[in-house]
Amino acid sequence: WVGPENPRYVVLLAFLGVGAVEEGAKLFFLYRRTWRDGNFNYRYDAIVYAVFVSLGFAAFENVKYIFNYGLSVAFTRAILAIPGHMSFAVFMGVFYGRAKLRYDCGNSLACRVNLLLGYLAAVTLHGIYDACCMTGTQRATVFFVIFVLAMYAAVFALIRHESRTDTPG
Repeated sequence: WVGPENPRYVVLLAFLGVGAVEEGAKLFFLYRRTWRDGNFNYRYDAIVYAVFVSLGFAAFENVKYIFNYGLSVAFTRAILAIPGHMSFAVFMGVFYGRAKLRYDCGNSLACRVNLLLGYLAAVTLHGIYDACCMTGTQRATVFFVIFVLAMYAAVFALIRHESRTDTPG
């Protein structure tokens, strides 16, 4: 359908092959471990849980990259990939917390919508991040830097807002 020589291949791979799979795995483990836990009683808990799952995934992925490519990738993975995964998780966590609140209120449709929005937000951010990295052009690098800075600013704003407005579920 779209061969490796096609420029769209990298974008499809970044979004569907990497972003959708990795964020789906994170959501699976997040849901499986936390959804019915009695300690999950604040919306902000969802952000903390999502970030921890994501950092565990990033640690595993970084070890894999170091074994495959050597220590030369460790520094860039540490300063870019780990905060990147954390950022994707904050967005997922915001929606995950809202989903749990809707679930606890008996609104299963709003719960499912928020779970889907959290997943799609994380996949979109992850896909853009990886597409820029995988493209490797100067334009993609400039866009990557701007995107990462904007994403980090949004993450800090979300964390501040969610922590200030959090209430028990």
